[in-house]
Amino acid sequence: PQAERVFGYSRADLIGRPVEDLIPQRLRHRHAEHRLDYLQAPHSRPMGAGLVLLGQRRDGSEFPVDILLSPLDAEDEAG
Repeated sequence: PQAERVFGYSRADLIGRPVEDLIPQRLRHRHAEHRLDYLQAPHSRPMGAGLVLLGQRRDGSEFPVDILLSPLDAEDEAG
């Protein structure tokens, strides 16, 4: 619910869409690179430590965001 309010999308709008849809277009290519780097050595840390991170709302407006990354071990999950 909080993400829906902040970004202006409903849950149904976002299911199946890449997270890059919530990042300004000019920054999306960098996000994919950073995500791959993180996946090579996942550990809990603030995302973009020392950087200003921006999100993009449905209406196209941008705003600063704070994001924390934390690995999730899903081996025990039924699926």
